[in-house]
Amino acid sequence: MREAINVGVEKLVAEAQDAILVLDDSETIRFANPAARQLFLLESENLVGRPFGYPATSGEVTELDVPLKDGQVRTIEMRISNTEWRGESAKLVILRDVTERKLAEIMLRWAHDELERRVRERTAELEETNTALKVLLKRREEDRKNTEENIICNVREIILPYLEKLKNTRLDVQQKVFLNILENNVNEIISPFVRNLFWHFSNLTPMEIQIATLLQEGRTAKEMAGLLNVSINTIKSHKANLRNKLGLRKKDVNLRTFLSAMKKE
Repeated sequence: MREAINVGVEKLVAEAQDAILVLDDSETIRFANPAARQLFLLESENLVGRPFGYPATSGEVTELDVPLKDGQVRTIEMRISNTEWRGESAKLVILRDVTERKLAEIMLRWAHDELERRVRERTAELEETNTALKVLLKRREEDRKNTEENIICNVREIILPYLEKLKNTRLDVQQKVFLNILENNVNEIISPFVRNLFWHFSNLTPMEIQIATLLQEGRTAKEMAGLLNVSINTIKSHKANLRNKLGLRKKDVNLRTFLSAMKKE
């Protein structure tokens, strides 16, 4: 019965897909299945009787780099367990060629490292672009402020003095009205409120800017209509357009309060 079992085990070992060796107590190869012969590129008679040549510790799983006859080096996963072979104590060595798996792992690590490298490079590029953009935006803001300051300075030094001189000349009523309108419009142009309003909402019309200026000053619709020589309905229509352009449509925000807050910025 025991002999029959041993024969069955030997047959099972011989047909296994993994390379299997049986070592005696001196770690000499006593059996090699066809898969082992194929792995080592040696015939059975050239394996059996040879020293195994590698540390064979039972219960461990190790990897070996095994040079073959054709010059290749294969990575072998080795598992060893104690057993009996033909009535004697022995070691069963199961060898599995994991070269392809190790190459796949290496390629996967390389791909991962390459991806990380590209991410780092792209991140560095984005940071450089972001820095350059911040510099450009800062320069643009400085240029805007310089331009505004130059305009204000020119208006105050070149235009306003002549308006003051005109006031002291002999003007009829209509000319005085036009001069007052001109002076008010010039002051509105250099007003911080108007500049701030136009900077944030450049799509406003001149009439809307005038109404916004009067509104934040506390003028009523009737007063604005009289000053601008338009109807109250026209003022209401422009106020509705202002709310839309300022993003206040369907919001419970007072238009005058909003404009007054902009004046403080």
